[in-house]
Amino acid sequence: MKVLHLVSSINRGGKERQIVTIMKYSKNIENMVGYLYESTWGYDIPDDLLSKFHKIRGKGYLSYAFNLTRLLILHKIDVVYTWGIKETSIALIARLFTKFNLVNGSIRHGLRIKGNKAQTFRMFLSHLTKNVVANSRAGLKVNNLKKGYVLYNGLDKELIKSIKPRSSSNLSNKTILLSIGNLVPYKDYFTVLPVIKKISSEFDIEYHILGEGCNRASIENYIDQNDLSSTVFLQGSVKNVADYLLNSNIFIHSSKGEGCSNAIIEAMASGLPIIATDVGGNSEIVSVRNAILFSFGSQNELEQAIRKLIVDKVLRNSMSKASKEIAFDKFHWSIMVDNYEKIIRTVTNQES
Repeated sequence: MKVLHLVSSINRGGKERQIVTIMKYSKNIENMVGYLYESTWGYDIPDDLLSKFHKIRGKGYLSYAFNLTRLLILHKIDVVYTWGIKETSIALIARLFTKFNLVNGSIRHGLRIKGNKAQTFRMFLSHLTKNVVANSRAGLKVNNLKKGYVLYNGLDKELIKSIKPRSSSNLSNKTILLSIGNLVPYKDYFTVLPVIKKISSEFDIEYHILGEGCNRASIENYIDQNDLSSTVFLQGSVKNVADYLLNSNIFIHSSKGEGCSNAIIEAMASGLPIIATDVGGNSEIVSVRNAILFSFGSQNELEQAIRKLIVDKVLRNSMSKASKEIAFDKFHWSIMVDNYEKIIRTVTNQES
Protein backbone atom coordinates (compact mmCIF):
# COMPACT_ATOMS: atom_id res chain seq x y z
CA MET A 1 0.00 0.00 0.00
CA LYS A 2 1.50 3.34 -1.09
CA VAL A 3 0.24 6.73 0.07
CA LEU A 4 1.40 10.10 -1.22
CA HIS A 5 0.85 13.01 1.18
CA LEU A 6 0.32 16.14 -0.90
CA VAL A 7 1.27 19.31 0.97
CA SER A 8 2.33 22.85 0.10
CA SER A 9 5.57 22.64 2.11
CA ILE A 10 6.97 21.15 5.32
CA ASN A 11 7.28 24.09 7.67
CA ARG A 12 6.26 24.16 11.36
CA GLY A 13 2.64 23.50 12.23
CA GLY A 14 0.09 20.90 13.23
CA LYS A 15 -0.33 19.24 9.84
CA GLU A 16 3.42 19.19 9.20
CA ARG A 17 3.98 17.53 12.55
CA GLN A 18 1.38 14.87 11.77
CA ILE A 19 2.95 14.17 8.38
CA VAL A 20 6.45 13.82 9.81
CA THR A 21 5.19 11.54 12.61
CA ILE A 22 3.37 9.35 10.08
CA MET A 23 6.46 9.21 7.88
CA LYS A 24 8.67 8.16 10.79
CA TYR A 25 6.47 5.60 12.51
CA SER A 26 3.90 4.18 10.08
CA LYS A 27 5.49 0.81 9.30
CA ASN A 28 2.56 -0.95 7.63
CA ILE A 29 2.08 1.58 4.83
CA GLU A 30 4.67 3.01 2.45
CA ASN A 31 4.34 6.78 2.80
CA MET A 32 5.73 9.47 0.51
CA VAL A 33 5.40 13.25 0.41
CA GLY A 34 4.83 15.47 -2.58
CA TYR A 35 5.33 19.19 -1.92
CA LEU A 36 4.64 22.18 -4.13
CA TYR A 37 7.02 24.81 -2.80
CA GLU A 38 10.60 24.79 -1.60
CA SER A 39 10.53 23.82 2.03
CA THR A 40 12.21 25.34 5.06
CA TRP A 41 12.18 21.86 6.64
CA GLY A 42 10.76 22.97 9.96
CA TYR A 43 11.01 19.44 11.38
CA ASP A 44 13.99 17.13 11.41
CA ILE A 45 13.68 14.54 8.65
CA PRO A 46 15.83 11.40 9.09
CA ASP A 47 18.26 10.88 6.23
CA ASP A 48 16.66 7.56 5.31
CA LEU A 49 13.34 9.34 4.63
CA LEU A 50 14.62 12.20 2.48
CA SER A 51 14.30 10.09 -0.67
CA LYS A 52 10.55 9.87 0.06
CA PHE A 53 10.08 13.64 -0.40
CA HIS A 54 9.41 14.82 -3.97
CA LYS A 55 9.10 18.34 -5.33
CA ILE A 56 6.14 18.71 -7.71
CA ARG A 57 6.76 21.52 -10.15
CA GLY A 58 4.15 23.64 -11.84
CA LYS A 59 3.03 27.14 -12.79
CA GLY A 60 -0.67 26.63 -12.40
CA TYR A 61 -3.21 24.07 -11.23
CA LEU A 62 -3.23 22.15 -14.50
CA SER A 63 0.56 21.83 -14.74
CA TYR A 64 0.77 20.82 -11.07
CA ALA A 65 -1.91 18.18 -11.69
CA PHE A 66 -0.09 16.88 -14.76
CA ASN A 67 3.24 16.54 -12.91
CA LEU A 68 1.47 14.99 -9.92
CA THR A 69 -0.05 12.42 -12.28
CA ARG A 70 3.39 11.51 -13.63
CA LEU A 71 4.65 10.99 -10.05
CA LEU A 72 1.64 8.83 -9.13
CA ILE A 73 2.09 6.59 -12.16
CA LEU A 74 5.86 6.32 -11.67
CA HIS A 75 5.56 5.20 -8.06
CA LYS A 76 2.26 3.30 -8.45
CA ILE A 77 0.52 5.31 -5.72
CA ASP A 78 -2.72 3.89 -4.31
CA VAL A 79 -3.87 6.85 -2.18
CA VAL A 80 -3.31 10.60 -2.34
CA TYR A 81 -3.83 12.27 1.05
CA THR A 82 -4.22 16.04 0.64
CA TRP A 83 -3.52 18.49 3.48
CA GLY A 84 -4.80 21.78 2.08
CA ILE A 85 -7.24 23.50 -0.24
CA LYS A 86 -4.86 23.94 -3.18
CA GLU A 87 -3.55 20.40 -2.82
CA THR A 88 -7.08 18.98 -2.87
CA SER A 89 -7.96 21.00 -5.97
CA ILE A 90 -4.86 19.74 -7.79
CA ALA A 91 -5.59 16.13 -6.80
CA LEU A 92 -9.17 16.39 -8.08
CA ILE A 93 -7.83 17.54 -11.46
CA ALA A 94 -5.24 14.73 -11.47
CA ARG A 95 -8.03 12.18 -11.05
CA LEU A 96 -9.12 13.08 -14.59
CA PHE A 97 -5.85 11.55 -15.84
CA THR A 98 -5.32 8.51 -13.59
CA LYS A 99 -7.12 6.49 -10.95
CA PHE A 100 -6.33 6.66 -7.23
CA ASN A 101 -8.13 6.89 -3.90
CA LEU A 102 -8.36 10.47 -2.66
CA VAL A 103 -8.41 11.40 1.02
CA ASN A 104 -9.17 15.05 1.74
CA GLY A 105 -7.47 15.98 5.01
CA SER A 106 -7.67 19.75 4.61
CA ILE A 107 -10.06 20.40 7.53
CA ARG A 108 -7.80 21.57 10.35
CA HIS A 109 -10.05 23.92 12.34
CA GLY A 110 -13.33 23.55 14.20
CA LEU A 111 -14.53 27.05 13.45
CA ARG A 112 -16.17 28.50 10.38
CA ILE A 113 -15.85 32.26 9.89
CA LYS A 114 -18.79 33.72 8.00
CA GLY A 115 -17.73 35.33 4.75
CA ASN A 116 -14.31 33.66 4.69
CA LYS A 117 -13.87 32.65 1.04
CA ALA A 118 -11.13 30.10 1.73
CA GLN A 119 -13.25 28.28 4.28
CA THR A 120 -16.26 28.33 1.99
CA PHE A 121 -14.18 26.80 -0.80
CA ARG A 122 -12.77 24.19 1.62
CA MET A 123 -16.31 23.17 2.53
CA PHE A 124 -17.23 22.97 -1.16
CA LEU A 125 -14.24 20.68 -1.83
CA SER A 126 -15.07 18.52 1.17
CA HIS A 127 -18.47 17.79 -0.34
CA LEU A 128 -16.85 16.87 -3.66
CA THR A 129 -14.62 14.23 -2.09
CA LYS A 130 -15.84 10.88 -0.85
CA ASN A 131 -13.26 10.44 1.92
CA VAL A 132 -12.80 13.40 4.27
CA VAL A 133 -10.62 13.50 7.38
CA ALA A 134 -10.71 16.27 9.99
CA ASN A 135 -8.65 16.54 13.15
CA SER A 136 -11.79 17.07 15.24
CA ARG A 137 -15.48 16.24 15.13
CA ALA A 138 -16.09 19.99 15.28
CA GLY A 139 -14.30 20.30 11.94
CA LEU A 140 -16.73 17.90 10.28
CA LYS A 141 -19.70 19.65 11.88
CA VAL A 142 -18.87 23.20 10.78
CA ASN A 143 -18.42 21.93 7.23
CA ASN A 144 -21.88 20.35 7.32
CA LEU A 145 -20.49 16.85 6.89
CA LYS A 146 -22.57 13.99 8.27
CA LYS A 147 -19.87 11.46 7.44
CA GLY A 148 -16.12 11.59 7.71
CA TYR A 149 -13.13 10.39 9.67
CA VAL A 150 -11.45 12.06 12.62
CA LEU A 151 -7.69 11.81 13.02
CA TYR A 152 -6.65 13.57 16.20
CA ASN A 153 -3.10 14.88 16.44
CA GLY A 154 -0.56 12.73 18.24
CA LEU A 155 2.10 13.73 20.73
CA ASP A 156 5.53 14.08 19.21
CA LYS A 157 7.74 11.15 20.20
CA GLU A 158 10.76 13.34 20.90
CA LEU A 159 8.68 15.62 23.14
CA ILE A 160 7.53 12.59 25.13
CA LYS A 161 11.15 11.61 25.67
CA SER A 162 12.00 15.09 26.92
CA ILE A 163 9.24 15.22 29.55
CA LYS A 164 10.60 14.77 33.04
CA PRO A 165 8.68 14.04 36.25
CA ARG A 166 7.08 17.18 37.64
CA SER A 167 8.07 18.00 41.21
CA SER A 168 8.02 20.98 43.54
CA SER A 169 11.80 21.25 43.33
CA ASN A 170 11.76 22.40 39.72
CA LEU A 171 8.91 24.88 40.04
CA SER A 172 9.26 28.54 40.97
CA ASN A 173 7.60 29.93 44.09
CA LYS A 174 5.63 32.10 41.72
CA THR A 175 2.62 30.83 39.84
CA ILE A 176 3.86 30.51 36.28
CA LEU A 177 1.26 30.89 33.52
CA LEU A 178 2.14 29.77 29.99
CA SER A 179 0.72 30.16 26.49
CA ILE A 180 2.11 28.73 23.25
CA GLY A 181 0.91 30.18 19.98
CA ASN A 182 1.69 32.67 17.24
CA LEU A 183 1.35 36.35 18.14
CA VAL A 184 -1.58 36.91 15.81
CA PRO A 185 -5.11 38.29 16.31
CA TYR A 186 -6.58 34.78 16.01
CA LYS A 187 -4.89 33.77 19.29
CA ASP A 188 -6.53 36.71 21.12
CA TYR A 189 -3.79 37.61 23.62
CA PHE A 190 -5.53 40.94 24.20
CA THR A 191 -8.19 39.13 26.21
CA VAL A 192 -5.52 37.53 28.42
CA LEU A 193 -3.25 40.54 29.00
CA PRO A 194 -5.80 42.78 30.81
CA VAL A 195 -6.61 39.86 33.12
CA ILE A 196 -2.92 39.35 33.84
CA LYS A 197 -2.58 43.06 34.60
CA LYS A 198 -5.52 42.95 37.01
CA ILE A 199 -4.49 39.90 39.02
CA SER A 200 -0.76 40.68 39.06
CA SER A 201 -1.37 43.20 41.84
CA GLU A 202 -2.83 40.43 44.03
CA PHE A 203 -0.79 37.34 43.15
CA ASP A 204 2.89 36.64 42.58
CA ILE A 205 2.71 35.50 38.95
CA GLU A 206 4.60 35.41 35.68
CA TYR A 207 3.07 34.95 32.25
CA HIS A 208 5.26 33.53 29.48
CA ILE A 209 4.26 33.42 25.81
CA LEU A 210 6.10 31.24 23.28
CA GLY A 211 5.69 32.25 19.65
CA GLU A 212 6.18 35.00 17.10
CA GLY A 213 3.89 36.95 14.85
CA CYS A 214 2.53 40.23 13.54
CA ASN A 215 1.11 41.30 16.93
CA ARG A 216 4.47 41.32 18.69
CA ALA A 217 4.95 45.10 18.55
CA SER A 218 1.44 45.84 19.81
CA ILE A 219 1.81 43.34 22.65
CA GLU A 220 5.18 44.85 23.58
CA ASN A 221 3.55 48.30 23.65
CA TYR A 222 0.82 47.01 25.95
CA ILE A 223 3.42 45.50 28.29
CA ASP A 224 5.37 48.78 28.42
CA GLN A 225 2.34 51.01 28.87
CA ASN A 226 0.96 48.87 31.71
CA ASP A 227 4.23 48.27 33.62
CA LEU A 228 4.11 44.52 32.99
CA SER A 229 7.74 44.03 31.98
CA SER A 230 8.45 42.04 35.16
CA THR A 231 5.29 39.93 34.74
CA VAL A 232 4.77 39.20 31.03
CA PHE A 233 7.59 37.72 28.96
CA LEU A 234 7.57 37.23 25.18
CA GLN A 235 10.00 34.38 24.66
CA GLY A 236 9.71 34.20 20.87
CA SER A 237 10.21 30.91 19.01
CA VAL A 238 12.16 28.56 21.25
CA LYS A 239 13.50 25.04 20.82
CA ASN A 240 13.33 24.07 24.51
CA VAL A 241 9.53 24.09 24.70
CA ALA A 242 9.56 21.14 27.10
CA ASP A 243 11.51 23.17 29.67
CA TYR A 244 8.86 25.89 29.72
CA LEU A 245 6.08 23.31 29.97
CA LEU A 246 7.80 21.57 32.86
CA ASN A 247 8.44 24.76 34.81
CA SER A 248 4.96 26.24 34.48
CA ASN A 249 1.87 25.73 36.64
CA ILE A 250 -1.09 26.63 34.43
CA PHE A 251 -1.57 26.59 30.65
CA ILE A 252 -3.76 29.24 28.97
CA HIS A 253 -5.08 28.89 25.42
CA SER A 254 -7.22 31.82 24.27
CA SER A 255 -7.58 31.03 20.56
CA LYS A 256 -10.68 31.98 18.56
CA GLY A 257 -10.90 28.49 17.08
CA GLU A 258 -9.13 25.15 17.05
CA GLY A 259 -9.40 21.69 15.63
CA CYS A 260 -7.12 19.51 17.72
CA SER A 261 -4.60 21.83 19.35
CA ASN A 262 -1.05 20.46 19.57
CA ALA A 263 -0.26 23.14 22.13
CA ILE A 264 -2.99 21.90 24.46
CA ILE A 265 -2.18 18.20 24.20
CA GLU A 266 1.53 18.89 24.75
CA ALA A 267 0.70 20.96 27.83
CA MET A 268 -1.48 18.10 29.06
CA ALA A 269 1.33 15.58 28.52
CA SER A 270 3.55 17.81 30.63
CA GLY A 271 1.04 17.69 33.47
CA LEU A 272 -0.44 21.17 33.21
CA PRO A 273 -4.03 22.04 34.10
CA ILE A 274 -5.67 23.71 31.11
CA ILE A 275 -7.63 26.94 30.77
CA ALA A 276 -8.90 27.21 27.20
CA THR A 277 -11.62 28.77 25.08
CA ASP A 278 -14.73 26.67 24.58
CA VAL A 279 -14.39 26.64 20.80
CA GLY A 280 -13.92 24.12 18.02
CA GLY A 281 -12.43 20.82 19.09
CA ASN A 282 -11.12 21.99 22.48
CA SER A 283 -13.97 20.33 24.36
CA GLU A 284 -13.17 17.04 22.58
CA ILE A 285 -9.61 16.82 23.83
CA VAL A 286 -9.99 17.97 27.45
CA SER A 287 -12.39 17.04 30.23
CA VAL A 288 -13.74 18.62 33.41
CA ARG A 289 -11.08 16.57 35.21
CA ASN A 290 -8.21 18.59 33.78
CA ALA A 291 -9.54 21.79 32.23
CA ILE A 292 -11.66 24.89 32.65
CA LEU A 293 -13.20 26.19 29.44
CA PHE A 294 -14.26 29.82 29.03
CA SER A 295 -16.21 31.73 26.39
CA PHE A 296 -14.05 33.26 23.70
CA GLY A 297 -13.21 36.87 24.56
CA SER A 298 -14.63 36.71 28.10
CA GLN A 299 -12.15 38.40 30.43
CA ASN A 300 -14.46 37.78 33.38
CA GLU A 301 -14.63 34.00 32.86
CA LEU A 302 -10.89 33.82 32.22
CA GLU A 303 -10.14 35.78 35.38
CA GLN A 304 -12.33 33.47 37.47
CA ALA A 305 -10.61 30.40 36.05
CA ILE A 306 -7.10 31.72 36.71
CA ARG A 307 -7.99 32.82 40.24
CA LYS A 308 -9.48 29.42 40.99
CA LEU A 309 -6.36 27.52 39.96
CA ILE A 310 -3.94 29.92 41.64
CA VAL A 311 -5.72 29.66 44.97
CA ASP A 312 -6.66 25.98 44.96
CA LYS A 313 -3.38 24.05 44.73
CA VAL A 314 -5.11 20.75 45.56
CA LEU A 315 -7.38 21.15 42.54
CA ARG A 316 -4.42 22.19 40.44
CA ASN A 317 -2.47 19.06 41.37
CA SER A 318 -5.49 16.86 40.68
CA MET A 319 -5.98 18.44 37.25
CA SER A 320 -2.27 18.09 36.54
CA LYS A 321 -2.44 14.34 37.08
CA ALA A 322 -5.59 14.04 34.97
CA SER A 323 -3.97 15.98 32.12
CA LYS A 324 -1.14 13.47 31.80
CA GLU A 325 -3.51 10.50 31.94
CA ILE A 326 -5.75 11.91 29.21
CA ALA A 327 -2.84 12.94 26.98
CA PHE A 328 -1.19 9.52 26.99
CA ASP A 329 -4.45 7.56 26.85
CA LYS A 330 -5.87 9.47 23.86
CA PHE A 331 -3.08 11.31 22.06
CA HIS A 332 0.02 9.15 22.15
CA TRP A 333 1.77 9.22 18.74
CA SER A 334 1.25 5.46 18.33
CA ILE A 335 -2.53 5.88 18.66
CA MET A 336 -2.54 8.53 15.95
CA VAL A 337 -0.47 6.37 13.60
CA ASP A 338 -2.69 3.32 14.22
CA ASN A 339 -5.81 5.38 13.49
CA TYR A 340 -4.23 6.78 10.33
CA GLU A 341 -3.44 3.28 9.04
CA LYS A 342 -6.96 2.12 9.84
CA ILE A 343 -8.42 5.01 7.83
CA ILE A 344 -6.23 4.16 4.83
CA ARG A 345 -7.17 0.47 4.98
CA THR A 346 -10.87 1.38 5.18
CA VAL A 347 -10.63 3.81 2.28
CA THR A 348 -9.00 1.15 0.11
CA ASN A 349 -11.55 -1.48 1.24
CA GLN A 350 -8.95 -3.64 2.91
CA GLU A 351 -10.87 -3.47 6.17
CA SER A 352 -14.59 -3.31 6.77
